[in-house]
Amino acid sequence: MTDQFRPEEEPWELEIQDLLGSLPSIDPPQGFIAKALNRRPLFAGRLGLTFAVAACGVVGASLATGWFGPREVVPELASITQQHEMSSASLFGGLSTVSSPLFEAVDSEDVTTPVTLPPSWDHAANYSSNDLTQALYAEGDDAVSVFAERGRVAWDAMSEAGRTSINGYPAWVDPDENIVVMQAADSVVTVVGLTPDEVANLLGEMPGEHEGFWNTALDVANGLATSVGFPES
Repeated sequence: MTDQFRPEEEPWELEIQDLLGSLPSIDPPQGFIAKALNRRPLFAGRLGLTFAVAACGVVGASLATGWFGPREVVPELASITQQHEMSSASLFGGLSTVSSPLFEAVDSEDVTTPVTLPPSWDHAANYSSNDLTQALYAEGDDAVSVFAERGRVAWDAMSEAGRTSINGYPAWVDPDENIVVMQAADSVVTVVGLTPDEVANLLGEMPGEHEGFWNTALDVANGLATSVGFPES
């Protein structure tokens, strides 16, 4: 069969094709294919194992550093206490037009935190600032704020002097400022306006199981007590 010249091709292209077509086929050395097939799975297996080990190391390190877990939180106590004071003053009519709460008021009758105070405390207002929520309660002339932020308490980053336990659960307290920090379910909860003893009494009065002051909470936090060196209650 003769190749017919096409106008879009140069004549020398046909000559090259003819020359290449006349060359004999080249066979691989004897046993080359068998050796290649035998070695390929070994190489692939070692490579796959290397990648698997590396992947396990990355996942393990990620879990250890908390990449896939909840973030650790150190409550910003200065802004929290200031917000409590200003929202309490606003509740009782003690704020001027110049000063106002730092957080944005949330127009809702529902509590915005994962924990609630007993019915003797009236739920007065909700506030929010980024990921931090505040539920303000009142009983007579007293006010209590419950702040909550998603995450786990970074116990090691908080001063050792304030570490304690309340009713067997890890806590950080500032008795002079009436601040109690605890872990409730998946949120860091900071109570402002109650002494540690008052919080302990509330916890003791509330029913267990899945109800009460801290809802289901603190079961995870209870398991952390031994790892961060809290004293026994």
